[in-house]
Amino acid sequence: MRPLLSTFIAGAVLTTAHLAPAQKIQNYGSGGFGLASTYAKLYDPTTTVSFAGRITGITVASPMNGAGNSVRVVVKAKNGGSSLVELGPEWYVNNQRVKLHLKDKVVVHGSKVMLDGRGSIMASRVSKGKQSLVLRDTSGRPFWNATAFAVRPRFRKRLVAYFMDREQWRSNRSKSSADSIGGAHRIAEGATHALQLQ
Repeated sequence: MRPLLSTFIAGAVLTTAHLAPAQKIQNYGSGGFGLASTYAKLYDPTTTVSFAGRITGITVASPMNGAGNSVRVVVKAKNGGSSLVELGPEWYVNNQRVKLHLKDKVVVHGSKVMLDGRGSIMASRVSKGKQSLVLRDTSGRPFWNATAFAVRPRFRKRLVAYFMDREQWRSNRSKSSADSIGGAHRIAEGATHALQLQ
């Protein structure tokens, strides 16, 4: 009975430590940004455009009634014109690895839409150098709505292929780097063992 209790306590401690005290678990696809929302349905694959420019402004605001805050950037194109580019929910954009900053040179791919009473570009992807902030697929389905892709076989195959490639890359790394992958498991085992010895 004691080993089982020790294992449970170790797991609880590690799980709690993994979440930062102020970290908030998000209900992805909610807040007025879900797949069936008016916001998501604005994307029109027949009005897609691509253009290059420089970011001259970044704002956070609600794009419409009933929606939470979204991130928008103002991009000044090479021809001198500026466009308001709608990225997506603040909680999604802020949790991506690719970060956009003022003066960044970017290439925007997206759909022309009317948002908040003005013409905007609802971005599917914003590229910065060799990095891309991916927001929606080519039909406009938002990537933050995980359930939209979980049921699509084609996406599942791509996801599996991605992780297979990732595992292959990991296996080619040096032994010291590879050892760090199982670090969490070793910590859990060590914590359990320590509790059992008490």
